[in-house]
Amino acid sequence: MEKYSVLIPLGHREPVEYVRQCMDSVVRQTVPPAEIVFVCDHDTPESLRAVISEYVEPAKIYYSYVDCTDIHKRGGHLGAILARGVRMCSHDLIARMDADDIAPLDRCELQLRAFAQNNELSLVGGTAAEFANDRGDISAYRRTPEEYGAILKFARYRNPFNHSSVMFRRSAVLAVGNYSQVLYGCEDYDLWYRLLAAGYKAENLPEVLLYSRVGNDLIRRRQDPNNTASYFKVKKKMLQSGFITPMQYYISATAIMFLRHAPRSFVKTLYKKCLRKSA
Repeated sequence: MEKYSVLIPLGHREPVEYVRQCMDSVVRQTVPPAEIVFVCDHDTPESLRAVISEYVEPAKIYYSYVDCTDIHKRGGHLGAILARGVRMCSHDLIARMDADDIAPLDRCELQLRAFAQNNELSLVGGTAAEFANDRGDISAYRRTPEEYGAILKFARYRNPFNHSSVMFRRSAVLAVGNYSQVLYGCEDYDLWYRLLAAGYKAENLPEVLLYSRVGNDLIRRRQDPNNTASYFKVKKKMLQSGFITPMQYYISATAIMFLRHAPRSFVKTLYKKCLRKSA
């Protein structure tokens, strides 16, 4: 199968045990990665480096730390950090993960098979299973549309991919300008939109490809005014490019403003009942 890289943003305050679980799931993939690229916006503590080397070196997987402290110092955000990481990856296929996520052991093999079976694909995601503390205690599933046509329709209103579940072609991402380096949030939605608008093919697999650790600050982050501002920037780009109609823009704008100002307890219930599938 085709070689691939894994791209992981590594926060300096990441709990050691979370990183340990993440690394265990990466190195034990049924088709292991050829390299792991960590993008770091602070100096990485020795405790995290020790855990990473404990898992990666016996597996004989090449790994590197990409210094992004300059991006942090000038007020840059995740998109700029990921953009640098994409440029530093050695292989055309890149799997995204966060340092506190856990991947099913066949995740990357399933995605590699999808790419092998359809050489037109540039982006493959899948279902995310959300949990708080124990991976065995799933609170909800975020399922996304599977087929290309359904993804296109969904993308006009909401993000059609679970970011940390995706594997994409580096060449396609670079061709559409890489991750945005100016957005505060929504850098993934913005990238998927540009790939789809440029005609690149994508799909989501029905299988769970990611165990996503969801903290208590999920709703707070969703209601962050900076994140809302980024969402509107992405939607305006969609409108100006003709990817969405004015009506679709106003529907999305109304929905996001409602979520932005609604009580957090209500938004939490809405996510649980309507925007996620119960476990």
